[in-house]
Amino acid sequence: MVVPTWARATAELVQALRPDWTVAAVLSVLENAPRRGGSIGDLAVAAVRAAIDPDTRVPAVIGADGPHWSHVARPVGAREMRCPKPGHGSYPAHNCGACRVDSFGPSEPVLKRLPDAQIRLNAEGVGSVRAILEEGQQP
Repeated sequence: MVVPTWARATAELVQALRPDWTVAAVLSVLENAPRRGGSIGDLAVAAVRAAIDPDTRVPAVIGADGPHWSHVARPVGAREMRCPKPGHGSYPAHNCGACRVDSFGPSEPVLKRLPDAQIRLNAEGVGSVRAILEEGQQP
C-alpha cells in the first residue's frame, strides 16, 4: 500500500514531537481515523495537537473525540459526547468540569467545631456584653 505524502510527513512530525510514538503507529491511526467532518489538514492538526498534549499517552487518541479536534467546526445538528458519569451529563465527555473538581478530592469543611472551652469562653463574653448593654453602659 502506498502511503500518502501528507500522512508520512504528518507521522514524522508527530514522531519528532513524541519520540515514544513510532511513525508506523501514527500512520496507522492517520489512515484509519475518521476526519470528523474536516479535511486532511484538520486531521494533521489534530494529530499534532494530540502529540503536544502531555496527558495523551498513545497515538490512538488522535482518532478519538477530544480537545485536539476542537478546531474543526461541528456539523449543524451534531451532538458532542457527554460525560457518562451520573450528574455530569451537562459537560462534554472530553472536558468534564465536574470530573476535574471531583479529582481534587474531598474538601475540608469551612466551619469547624470549636473546642468546648472556647465555646464556654465565647458564651461568657456574650453574657458580659449583654449585661453591660442592659445596664445602658458603653462596652
